[in-house]
Amino acid sequence: MAGLIRTLRTLIGRGKDEPFIPTFIDEPGKGYRGPTPAKAVANAPAVVDPTVQVHAPVDGTVLALTQVPDPTIAETYFGAGLAVDAESGLIVAPVAGKLHLPFPTLHAFTITTETGIDVLVHIGVDTVHLPQGTFIAEVQDGDDVVVGQPIIRFDFERVCAQVQSLATCVLIQHISDHDVEVRPNAGSLGVFAGDDLFSLEVR
Repeated sequence: MAGLIRTLRTLIGRGKDEPFIPTFIDEPGKGYRGPTPAKAVANAPAVVDPTVQVHAPVDGTVLALTQVPDPTIAETYFGAGLAVDAESGLIVAPVAGKLHLPFPTLHAFTITTETGIDVLVHIGVDTVHLPQGTFIAEVQDGDDVVVGQPIIRFDFERVCAQVQSLATCVLIQHISDHDVEVRPNAGSLGVFAGDDLFSLEVR
């Protein structure tokens, strides 16, 4: 009876035009609480998922950074993450966010996520020395991109013949500033562009 009275008082006291979202919460000793006003639901704090999923930027075989024949990358000088030994000439966005194309050669780019994490994608080893025009951008600097969106295209066979490795690295920059932990995904070493690669647990 007490629960019914509380529900009637709530209905009488609500705004005429305020819709209700029914909820059924069992509160021991208090009975049925009644429906929750939509206004209260809208003002409730959002639940934030602390995990950021990072996807493969290209088809290929997953490599640890220590397997990349570049000491600056292998020693995580540019950041922590994983690499994919590329098997195609299409590089896609591993995360959603704002795209930055800081190099005229387009051999690397960064994406800043909504949470402010900078993800660097570096295509191959010593590709910085390749002539401009080797890599073709499918997007513009400053664009907002989504996961799996094509970013860079190149002639795979031609570039493969000119460089030591096409290991394409996905690196989380300034990782200590964000206090995140890189967690490689279990599973096959072979991935397609857009597959899960690793996750970031934001602490």
